[in-house]
Amino acid sequence: MPQHKTRPVQLLYRLIKDENGGSIIEYSILGPAFIAIMLAVCELGHYMWGALMLQRAVYDAVREASTSNNACSTTQNADISSRVASSLTGLALDGAPTVTTRQYNDFSSVSKTGTNSSNTNTSSNTIVVYQVGVQIRPLLGPIVPFTTGAGTFSLTSESILRVEPFGDC
Repeated sequence: MPQHKTRPVQLLYRLIKDENGGSIIEYSILGPAFIAIMLAVCELGHYMWGALMLQRAVYDAVREASTSNNACSTTQNADISSRVASSLTGLALDGAPTVTTRQYNDFSSVSKTGTNSSNTNTSSNTIVVYQVGVQIRPLLGPIVPFTTGAGTFSLTSESILRVEPFGDC
């Protein structure tokens, strides 16, 4: 008479030795991790592209503002903000760029702390550091608040120049 293997230990041993469906189990474990890594690389690339675009936009906007006829204007920060915003059309901005300035008498005194100013109504040969900050929405949208705890990324860039207007301020 044949002996039936119905005991639980023998059934478990048979299930462990069975190799059918092993690749689907491996994929179900490793697949989400690989997809998450690919999405993270895409988001990192988007962040780095945004930082590079902001750096170039700030440089161009400050250079254009400093060589224009209104180099001594009290609305120069607003001009720089609008120029940066128009240069960053490829990014999903969350609000307008913020511009802060610090003024110094010479390059040797430039540091992270300085005279904060809301406008750049300065005299000739003053050193002005422009710091522009933007908030960009992530590429992945609703997934990022779950992973980072915030709905936007903050990017900042600085540009420094000597005020050399075409006339007296």
